[in-house]
Amino acid sequence: MSGPAVLFDVAAGPVVGMGHLSRCRVYAQALAGLGVATHLIADGVEAGQAGAPFAPFDPARRYGAVVVDRYDAAPQEIAALRARHGVAVVIDDHASRPVAADIVVNGNFYGDSLDYAGYGAQEVLAGPDFAPVGESFVALRDVAPAPRHALATFGLSRIAAELGPLARRIAPRRPAMQFDIVIPPALRDEAPTPVNVALRAPAPLVELLREAGIVVCGLGVTWQEVIAAGRKAVGVRLVDNQDLMLAAVAKAGLPVAEAPRAEAILEALARLEATPQAVWRAAQARLDGRGPARVAAAVRRRLAAS
Repeated sequence: MSGPAVLFDVAAGPVVGMGHLSRCRVYAQALAGLGVATHLIADGVEAGQAGAPFAPFDPARRYGAVVVDRYDAAPQEIAALRARHGVAVVIDDHASRPVAADIVVNGNFYGDSLDYAGYGAQEVLAGPDFAPVGESFVALRDVAPAPRHALATFGLSRIAAELGPLARRIAPRRPAMQFDIVIPPALRDEAPTPVNVALRAPAPLVELLREAGIVVCGLGVTWQEVIAAGRKAVGVRLVDNQDLMLAAVAKAGLPVAEAPRAEAILEALARLEATPQAVWRAAQARLDGRGPARVAAAVRRRLAAS
């Protein structure tokens, strides 16, 4: 129990999906690189299932800091965690629920456009400079994808089941493209797929992106990872908490679909092909893969000062 340690308190599950857990894992890995132990508490997900570097939560322990990534965390709950553990880091996507925190993190594409003054935080780490996107994605810029090869993934939540029916409507309209669709086995249906569609099992995104030059994905961390990798993306609004991302990506001149509907995605694919290369490069330039290191360094400084 010696040495600094940080507790991650995270929302995850079949409805919420694994986006919160996935971005916290990236930040935790960066902290581990600085010699900080990381522990996890998440409803329905054990630390062993979450993967490295998380260790199980010890309720008797006072951690040096707690990172909260839950929309349902009330101000009084965060205040209690801060009183117990000393440093509170809140990952907050909307700037709509002022809470007392030492550090606020919003690594979304639009994060630096929001006003966090009401949070009273000592540090606000907002915008793509702090995105939970690792350098392994940036390294893919040197890997040429296969021509006319597309990947579609909606993550591991239940909404991934919609990809099968969507692919059966979209792929015949794009016969020159090869589509890989990522659907967990438990969410697949029995209907046959078009000849230019291949089912893929869930795998690390950095592996799935090696061949894909075009990606259809939700407007969360995945979209930022795709752009950082130098790939082109159709960002699909899967849930209402992606409205800010939808607006920011559209404002940047990049293709989006307002819902996971076949016609909306087909229209966005057409816009993708007409989007100037300079627009893609401008978005890519905002994601350098150093976001996790910057967040980890800020948390480590707080631990040292507390």
